[in-house]
Amino acid sequence: MGALQVIIGFLLIFIIPGYLISWTFFKKLDFFDRSSISVGLSICFNIFIGLVLGYIGLLNIFWYYLIISVFVLVSLILIRKEIIGYLKKDLYFFKDKKNLFQLLLVLIALVFIFVLIFLVHIDYSGMIQNPHLDTPYVYEENFEFKYPIHTDEYTHLARSIKLIEEERIDLHNPYRKDLSYHKDLELGFHVFSSGFFILTGLDPVLDLKYLAALFAIINSLMLFVLGRYITKRFYIGLLSILFFAVLKSNINLMGNWFFIPSTMSVFLIFLFFYLFLRLFKKFRADILLLALVVLLISIFVYPPSAVIIILTSFVYLIFNHKRFSKKLKRLFLILALVGLIIFVLNFNFFINSIKFGYWTATAIGDVRYNLLSLYGVLGILLSILGFIFIFLKKYSKLLFILPAIFLVNIIIYTFTDSTYLIPYTRNVYYFLTSLVPLTSIGLYHLLVYLKKLVKNKYIFSLLVLVIVVGLTLFSLRNYYDINEQKNISNVDSKNLVILYLLEKQDYEALKFLKDNYGKNNLILVDPLVSVGVYPIGRGKAKSMISSNIGLDGDPRMYFKFLDMDCKDRTFLIQEENFGFALSRFPLNCPGFLKVYDKQNYVYDVRSLNG
Repeated sequence: MGALQVIIGFLLIFIIPGYLISWTFFKKLDFFDRSSISVGLSICFNIFIGLVLGYIGLLNIFWYYLIISVFVLVSLILIRKEIIGYLKKDLYFFKDKKNLFQLLLVLIALVFIFVLIFLVHIDYSGMIQNPHLDTPYVYEENFEFKYPIHTDEYTHLARSIKLIEEERIDLHNPYRKDLSYHKDLELGFHVFSSGFFILTGLDPVLDLKYLAALFAIINSLMLFVLGRYITKRFYIGLLSILFFAVLKSNINLMGNWFFIPSTMSVFLIFLFFYLFLRLFKKFRADILLLALVVLLISIFVYPPSAVIIILTSFVYLIFNHKRFSKKLKRLFLILALVGLIIFVLNFNFFINSIKFGYWTATAIGDVRYNLLSLYGVLGILLSILGFIFIFLKKYSKLLFILPAIFLVNIIIYTFTDSTYLIPYTRNVYYFLTSLVPLTSIGLYHLLVYLKKLVKNKYIFSLLVLVIVVGLTLFSLRNYYDINEQKNISNVDSKNLVILYLLEKQDYEALKFLKDNYGKNNLILVDPLVSVGVYPIGRGKAKSMISSNIGLDGDPRMYFKFLDMDCKDRTFLIQEENFGFALSRFPLNCPGFLKVYDKQNYVYDVRSLNG
């Protein structure tokens, strides 16, 4: 189907289901709110459908289309009398010139953030790590890289591809030859990814880069809607998109450049609190149900995000206990019950991981961030100003409770070397994200004060443009060149630059193996390249670099293999039962049948195993 399938897939994944759900629950939303939560609810709907189909073994394009089509048809039947009125109401939005101007500003901001993130893959300029070169640290200009960047992106992609291949939820490590059980704590993320590629027909490896940029848009859109809803000011929401766009990323902190569960979970957190605050304003059982569904989805996508939601909600409810009605007390009890259920269902995870210490230990040591340098002095000052205005303007206290929770955990880590419930690096990422609304409030009210000083509206508009553009450009200094981001952590910034695990020649060699020798071949390969063994080659790996999926074996096995003589190489092949060896160097040994030699060499060694 090509382009048509991509378009239909996007509509079914991101727009149509959520749009229909939004009209079922909300009759009086404006275009901005409706379009934003429609995207969020569509994703939640697709994750739910994917989980159901996965558990019953029907995770394929036929059943996806069938269930979504039935849902759309039933929804249209239920609202058939009102549908014309709904569409007219949404279209009426475009008749107001002010609305069109604001929509244009939002679209410009969203295009800006998409391009900013997407350039990491198609036009990157900055230092990179490439361990395959003699000089591992090199500066690249206008560098194009079509493949996933981070180890976690590959391992998460492997689980998603396994779902597509098996058409069911399979809790086994896709890289391993044996069928050893491996619990999937981020199943919702993998189900969404698999559904996305099933419905759009896009290539999981070559087109993953679009999802990082897309979710940067979706996350910033939910920030925009929440900030606008809380403050009732459009421009605070708009500034939130810009400040979210310029948040820094690197291979340790990760962030917006990467499509992983923690970055995907951002929109779920803000979507929940949008529903939560509406519920707090006017209790409705149907909105409560919708909020709980979002919370449930967050558990499956990234469990720490559910912890954040529940903990923040509890603190907010405690701060506002005087406003409790019987129905809000019921909400408090429901959240407590959901929290207990989460704990029971993930008992082993919480017992083993309630205190995170080892999670910060990496190949470059224990990385600790300087928040002042990472977010910028000016950003911190504007956030403090925003904090003050929350009280002066009586904005929702949720806006300072959220960053306060992360900050407390970061401070605890500083003194105890451990964080609780949420890993340190995720605390830092979420903390920076939660500062965005505060920064936007601070800058907005500074501009309001400036307006009182500058009476000429044209001069004031020009000043606002200069200040906002200037701040954005200032925040983007060394955005891509991480090596030049000085003093952001206790380690040399050079160690945080992008690490290219495999290159085009590795991709093509692994694809050759899949296309010519099928699946499930055990491949001896460089531990960095091994992360692509399953996603690209549908093969198996004996050992690989440290990752979130875990794997037994010696990660230096490949390098030891290269240093061996032919006799020892043969013995290792037989002992580990490898079927193929992939190397950048020729392996001239008896029984090693060369089947590929385009920059990489692939050898068929199955005959050595009898």
